[in-house]
Amino acid sequence: MTDHLWLNYGKNFLSLGELQPGDQVTFKARVARYEKGHFEHRQRDYHLTRPTQVRCLTIKQPRAQLPINDKNALIGYIMLQNRDFYLANHRPVDDWYLSQYRNWQKHVCGN
Repeated sequence: MTDHLWLNYGKNFLSLGELQPGDQVTFKARVARYEKGHFEHRQRDYHLTRPTQVRCLTIKQPRAQLPINDKNALIGYIMLQNRDFYLANHRPVDDWYLSQYRNWQKHVCGN
């Protein structure tokens, strides 16, 4: 087993709406092998790909929508949600992407 797992926040997950800490999700996926590390010290590892049948087991109320079909707005959402992490790790938080997310919110969510 593993102590963590990284998955892309693809359309299947985005369609659930904004997930919250403690939410439990279920899905099916394929296991794939990949090589990681420096080319002289490569290690074999495994990851999950192509998640399907994605469901949230803990959603009790409707969640905020997410920009499924607008990549720039999605990047803005991710930057906004992870702003402290970005700044602490000297990563840029781009105002243009943030504005794309805010514009998406106004047009889609009426906020």
